[in-house]
Amino acid sequence: MSSPVLVNQFLRFGMVGVVNTLIDFGVLNALMLFLDSPGGVKLLGCNAVAFACANLNSYVANRTWTFAGYRKASVTEFGAFLLIAFTGLLINSLILWLLTGGVPASLLHLNLAKAAATGVSLVWNFCGYRLLLTR
Repeated sequence: MSSPVLVNQFLRFGMVGVVNTLIDFGVLNALMLFLDSPGGVKLLGCNAVAFACANLNSYVANRTWTFAGYRKASVTEFGAFLLIAFTGLLINSLILWLLTGGVPASLLHLNLAKAAATGVSLVWNFCGYRLLLTR
């Protein structure tokens, strides 16, 4: 695959990622405000809901725009996507847990931790989705 195609894919992936990040942070912050900044397992549950919303959008947008035209969607592909997304969620949640200490955190602290977790899981997701959707 040529370098300009890869650059184009990465730029599109980045644009989709901005929207996904807004969804992820928006849902997480809304849940945290609604539940009065829970920590521990509740925090991980809120993170999972937010991450799932963003990743569903990610699949649709990346499938139809970023990596469009490579092949027809299939149940097997969606299953592989779920595996990539679930692994991304584990990476994201582990980093979030480590950076918040698993206790209730201020929204600023939570969002800074979430930003770091998102940065790490972005690399995993791009590599996984690119491999899945372009092979």
